[in-house]
Amino acid sequence: MLSTISHVKTNLITGFLGTGKTTAILHLLKTKPKNETWAVLVNEFGDVGLDADIIRQKLDDESSTKIVIKQIAGGCMCCAANVVMRTQLNALLKSAKPDRLLIEPSGLGHPKNVLDILNDDLYSGVLQVESVLTLIDMAHLKEPRYQNHELYQQQIQVADRLIINKLDQHNMPIEYDTLCNTYHLPNIPISAIAHGKVESAWLDKVSVNLPSDKLVNEQVLDITSSEIVIAEGNKLNFDFITQPFEFEHQCVFDFEKITALINNLSFERFKGIIQTDKGVYLFNLTKNKESLGHKLDSNKPNDTSIEIIALFIPPDLKQRFQRCLVYTHS
Repeated sequence: MLSTISHVKTNLITGFLGTGKTTAILHLLKTKPKNETWAVLVNEFGDVGLDADIIRQKLDDESSTKIVIKQIAGGCMCCAANVVMRTQLNALLKSAKPDRLLIEPSGLGHPKNVLDILNDDLYSGVLQVESVLTLIDMAHLKEPRYQNHELYQQQIQVADRLIINKLDQHNMPIEYDTLCNTYHLPNIPISAIAHGKVESAWLDKVSVNLPSDKLVNEQVLDITSSEIVIAEGNKLNFDFITQPFEFEHQCVFDFEKITALINNLSFERFKGIIQTDKGVYLFNLTKNKESLGHKLDSNKPNDTSIEIIALFIPPDLKQRFQRCLVYTHS
């Protein structure tokens, strides 16, 4: 029964595709108090859920203690799957009895709908909704198709703290006034970070999405003030499609061929755990393809799971993947 669980500190970690939400959650989990149990509810737009596996693979034995992860795949938790979200959330709370709950909606999700569920009477006294952290990629700041889109604006408007991520990848100064005017920001703290290194102290500010008598006002600016140029342009709908590809563990890919194929694809997000002739590799890429694979410590054969989100996916892509196979073994 949920009645035995009370005031679980709950944070929404939101942001568009590829802004580094999973990396930020991973950093928070590695720095959590050792005596606390934390739960993570992850939602992926595609049918193959990989974010939970990515988190588990990158947590070492010491930092993975007192962490429970549950995943919702196959759609946005805030829309058609909201019944699934309630069911999975209830199960997670009952099994983990966490001190803190981190929720990562899909990058194509509507966080306001998630917050409506969390603020439902069913969870009154059960969840204590605190800071909503919205991550944005610095590269998106100069692209009108992001800044003019309703979904992207909503992800920013719900934020208690806006976090500009990936400073390590972009040599782009940030100007606070321009940022506020472009995105019509409320008076919220804005932080700039690299490598998803979110401060755990940022989690504990009471959310502005709760009733006004629970609000805590804070205005902190910790980004460098300088200049940013934001171009003008027309609104573009995020008309993305997603497609999963799965191969059984007997399938082994030529590492050089599969990485060359991935490097030549055009996508918004590419996630995969792929068995190659050089070992099992994790691929977690944005359209900029910052890196091409991280070798996992795995001595047993793995099924290969791939999820791609893009504006267009070639109809012959599965055959192109198959041409990268070295062999299949029994």
